[in-house]
Amino acid sequence: MAGCNDDDSTTTTSAPAATALLGFSAVAENLNDTVMVPTGYTSEVVFATGDPIKMGVSAYANDGTNTGDFDDRSGDCHDGMVYFGLKSDNRGYSYLSTERYHLCYNC
Repeated sequence: MAGCNDDDSTTTTSAPAATALLGFSAVAENLNDTVMVPTGYTSEVVFATGDPIKMGVSAYANDGTNTGDFDDRSGDCHDGMVYFGLKSDNRGYSYLSTERYHLCYNC
């Protein structure tokens, strides 16, 4: 591996060839300012910047008029998001679960 020894050789190895193990075609490289997903898949916004995190907060206008209330809204600097799949028997978590889950993030 490059960078892991004292060998000054310039020999390089190429990345492994793509395989069909994932079961879908890769999305082509692009410069689009949008979320791209493989054919047959969809995406949707779950929680966006400005969404209320407190009852009674008005919808986000996104026009500069929502000043002073960002303590009650989702911000744009989320530290992380974690998916916790729930077991069907309600006894803990399973990374294999896709039907029931907790989606947690730090706002």
